[in-house]
Amino acid sequence: MDLKDYRKAVEDFTTVIRLQPSNGKAYYNRGVAKDALGEYGSAETDYTETVKLISDFREAYYNRAFDRFRQGDYKASEEDFTCFIDLKGDYAPAWYNRAVTREKQGKRDGAISDYRKALQLKPDYREARDGLTRLERN
Repeated sequence: MDLKDYRKAVEDFTTVIRLQPSNGKAYYNRGVAKDALGEYGSAETDYTETVKLISDFREAYYNRAFDRFRQGDYKASEEDFTCFIDLKGDYAPAWYNRAVTREKQGKRDGAISDYRKALQLKPDYREARDGLTRLERN
């Protein structure tokens, strides 16, 4: 089987879900396959099902945040990054990505705070440094 056969993976996880509708990991994995196919709205739905079934599944929040961001729903994306941070607050990319969503919404102070936190966790985080510098100049 081709390791990149995401369409087949979606079909397989759909079968698992049909047989085990409370299998949160199957929804998550189907969402990952759908993301790989560029089906962000449908993947978002699977991640939503995942967190309904497994409320502390942090990767589902993280992936759903990206899907929502890609679809322009920055407020919902920010909320999902916040959920992820609540579960794993030491992950610098989550703070950086929430900063980006806040910046997109015009939440300058919140974005600055998040860029700083990302840099506190990972001092060599170039993208966070660039974001902080950009906002502090304006």
